[in-house]
Amino acid sequence: MREVAIPWSAINQGGGLPTHFVFFGYLTSGGGYVYGQVPNDNPGQFIGTSATYTQYYNVSNTGDGTSTPPFSDEQPAGFTGDQKAAFRHDTFDPFYRTPSGAAPENAQVTLRFRSGHFDLDGVFVRAYLFDTASGQTTGPVDTAMSFDQNITENGKTYDVWKVGLTMPSATTVYYYKFKPFHGPTIGFYSDDYLDDNDNVHKDGLGKAYDGEPFPSFQFTSTTRTFRHLPGCKTRPSTTLCPTASATAT
Repeated sequence: MREVAIPWSAINQGGGLPTHFVFFGYLTSGGGYVYGQVPNDNPGQFIGTSATYTQYYNVSNTGDGTSTPPFSDEQPAGFTGDQKAAFRHDTFDPFYRTPSGAAPENAQVTLRFRSGHFDLDGVFVRAYLFDTASGQTTGPVDTAMSFDQNITENGKTYDVWKVGLTMPSATTVYYYKFKPFHGPTIGFYSDDYLDDNDNVHKDGLGKAYDGEPFPSFQFTSTTRTFRHLPGCKTRPSTTLCPTASATAT
């Protein structure tokens, strides 16, 4: 671990702590081998000495008690509003995620992501895995999705991307979000809940982000199996049924 302390007076022309700022960082050799880059969406390893970085963290407020959480606002803005509006993943829809609820250990999970026709060069699924036994989280792990098919909705053509993921062999909370890209432009699509108590927005559809957000879609890989009743929608920790409940066995 390396720690570098630079006084604000050396950066802000003697003005002390600024009200806002942006930053990125990296370590490099003289020949252009880069590592430890933040944000980690900027390229690393051997990229030469004339590479261009596009991603940085924005701290829009440094006020005591109101400051921007560290590493929470990755920039710059990328995709247009129309492009973002075409992004879609729905944890309740078996077309976009199978199974929709908890998955057995070592099982195969299929994820799909929708985008506008020819809007993207590709999509990654970014995952963070929380091992419930050890309490350790690993990641991020980016897995490339493959083009799956075109679909037409309301007279508009969309591209659909697909990936099959094998679940861990131990009980794990699998957090994931999507990282679409086109050339140097990247974005994210993920869940849009406000906090852990926001059960209204958790699961189902998400929303597009310019930088990597904290909220993630999630499901649990577990040895437990579930018997689902007709009309129920399963969340990672909740089963919503109009007149009945699901039973864990």
